[in-house]
Amino acid sequence: VKQWYQRRVREKHFEELKAKDMKSAQEIEMQMRKLQKIHDNINQQKSKMACNARDCEERNKLLKDEKEAILVHFSQLKGQMNKFRENQRARLTALTVLSTKTIGELKKTYEKGERILKLSEMCRKLETEEERI
Repeated sequence: VKQWYQRRVREKHFEELKAKDMKSAQEIEMQMRKLQKIHDNINQQKSKMACNARDCEERNKLLKDEKEAILVHFSQLKGQMNKFRENQRARLTALTVLSTKTIGELKKTYEKGERILKLSEMCRKLETEEERI
């Protein structure tokens, strides 16, 4: 009876361990599935990041090229503006010089005219009656 009892206790203990082992195996399987999902999710996110990085690099390259083209165009326009400004400055300087010269000549002509009028007034005073007619 004692052996039978011990064997029963061992069998019961074995069955308990077997059930516990089965439960642990199910838990491990469930955790492995969760781990696989997490791993798949990580790989998917890495793939998205790599795709986004390529897209961003391409966009950055296009923007850089566009920026360089705009800078070249800006430099050309700035050069044209500076050239135009310098040309206009030279024209204004020439016009100012010519205007000053013309004003001087007009003053001389005016003064000559004034002198002629004064002399004609003086001559008229000195004219005789016969010369006036």
